[in-house]
Amino acid sequence: MKIGLYRKSNKQYLEKDIENIKDIVKSNGFEFTDISQHREKVDLILVLGGDGTILQAAMISLEMNAPMLCVSGGYLGFLAEIGLSGLSDALVKINKEEFFYDDRNLLSVKSKDKEYLCLNEVVVKGDAFKLVDLDVYLNDNFLSSYKTDGVIIASSTGSTAYNLSAGGPIIFPDTEAIIITPVCSHSLTIRPLVVSAKDKIKVTSSDENCAFSVDGSPEVRESALSLQVEISKKKVRFIRFDKYSFIKGLQHKLNWSGKFSKSDDKKT
Repeated sequence: MKIGLYRKSNKQYLEKDIENIKDIVKSNGFEFTDISQHREKVDLILVLGGDGTILQAAMISLEMNAPMLCVSGGYLGFLAEIGLSGLSDALVKINKEEFFYDDRNLLSVKSKDKEYLCLNEVVVKGDAFKLVDLDVYLNDNFLSSYKTDGVIIASSTGSTAYNLSAGGPIIFPDTEAIIITPVCSHSLTIRPLVVSAKDKIKVTSSDENCAFSVDGSPEVRESALSLQVEISKKKVRFIRFDKYSFIKGLQHKLNWSGKFSKSDDKKT
């Protein structure tokens, strides 16, 4: 099996980690190559970095039809399965086939006959420091007008990303759903919505210089915006070892817990 490392090439401080990874991969009987700059077909993509790096690698994974094993090397790394210290044990488990595949939905975003794919979300915004008027349709039925800083349309995977920061709900990644979350809406009654993965969403605006961005990529600016968003038939595949890794991610990476400590009880 050939393993390809993907990481951001401008991160010089990762060079020692890369050499360490190369030795670990080879010592476990796998071929090693770095596909960060020069693409070649591999059987598994080893992603080193944070969630931003993983989002970039997702499109390469789709292109190569190769699953991803994500090693946290960023600030948060919510999508990562292991840390660098756990890589050797992870490769041993892969050799023993003690893992499972976690297939994640992608969003299909269509604009002017061009399709974009994203794992987390598409964000629609206007000019900086100005509200934008957006009309949102669900299955060609008018849903609502939004006077807002922007609108986030997120997958279940993206529920813990920008959507969460904007006050949207957390959704388990295997839930078949799409989230529509306004960013700083100029109305108290406009709230995030969770709709079916079978639904098709359209976002339009007559505002000039409206822009959208998929998974944090450079924005696409259009004068007469019309976006079609739905769940793609394509999926991205992750390698997992723990079926409760999402819950543990909420607890340990987002500090999400409803349990009070004894010291808190004494204070009340």
